Parts: sequence; C-alpha cells; structure tokens
Amino acid sequence: IYLFIYLFIYLFIYLFIYLFIYLFIYLFIYLFIYLFIYLFIYLFIYLFIYLFIYLFIYLFIYLFIYLFIYLFIYLFIYLFIYLFIYLFIYLFIYLFIYLFIYLFIYLFIYLFIYLFIYLFIYLFIYLFIYLFIYLFIYLFIYLFIYLFIYLFIYLFIYLFIYLFIYLFIYLFIYLFIYLFIYLFIYLFIYLFIYLFIYLFIYLF
Repeated sequence: IYLFIYLFIYLFIYLFIYLFIYLFIYLFIYLFIYLFIYLFIYLFIYLFIYLFIYLFIYLFIYLFIYLFIYLFIYLFIYLFIYLFIYLFIYLFIYLFIYLFIYLFIYLFIYLFIYLFIYLFIYLFIYLFIYLFIYLFIYLFIYLFIYLFIYLFIYLFIYLFIYLFIYLFIYLFIYLFIYLFIYLFIYLFIYLFIYLFIYLFIYLF
C-alpha cells in the first residue's frame, strides 16, 4: 500500500507535473519563443537581406546594366544602324530609283506619249471634225441659207419692192409729170402758138 501509494502519487505527481510543466514550458517557450525569434529573425534578416540585397542589387544592376546596355547601346546602335541603313538605303534607293524611274517613265510615257497621242488625236480629230464639220456645215448652211435667204429673198424682195416702187413712182410721176407737162405745155402752148401764129399769119 505504501509503495503503491507512494509510487503512484510520486510518479503521477512527478510525471504529470514534470512532464506537463516541462513539456508545456519547454515546448511553449522553446517552440514559441525560439522558433518565433528564430523564424522572425531569420525570416526578417533573410527576407530583408535577400529582398533588399538581391532585389536592389539584382534589379539595380540588372535593370541598369540591361537597360543601359540593351536599351542605350543595343537599341541605339541597332536603331542608328537600322534606321541609318534602312532610311538611307530605302530613301535613297527606293525614292531615287522609284521616283526617278516612276516619274521619268510615268511622266515621259504618260505625258509625252499619252498626252501627245491623246492631244494629237484628240485635237486632230476634234479640230478636224469640229472645224471641218462645224465650219463646213455651219458656214455652208449658214452662209448658203443666210446669203441665199438674205441676199436672194431679202434683197430680191427689197430690191424688187424698192425698185418697183421707186421705179414705178419715179417713172410714173416723172414720166407722167414730165410727159404731161412737157407734152401739155409744149404741145399745147407751142403748137397752139405755132399753129395760132402760123394759121393766123398764114390765113391772114
């Protein structure tokens, strides 16, 4: 009984208290404090050092070197050489050849040949047809009709009426008056006087 009670109480109390206190304190203190401090310090230092150093150095060096070397040198050289060669070759060769050939051929062929042929044919046909047909028909018809109608009809009627009226009036009046007066005066007076004198003298 004694041993049982003693051992039971001792072991129970000891083991329970010891294990509980030890394990609880140890685990709590160790795990919580140590691990917390360790992890906090480790993570903080690691993350800070890593992130700061790595990111700063890496990003700074990388970005600086990359951006500087790549963007400045590479792009500058690339763009300079590319643009220079491209623009020079393109502008010079393309524009020169294209514009020269195009403008020369286009202007020469188009302006000289096309316009020459076009203008020549157009002007020739137009002027020939226009002048020939228009002038011929217009002048012929106009002059013919105008001259015929005007000169023939108008002048004919005008001259006919004018001459008819003029001649009729003139001749009629002139001849009538002249003949009447002349004949009347001459024949009447002259003959009357002549006959009267002659007959009177003769008879007397």
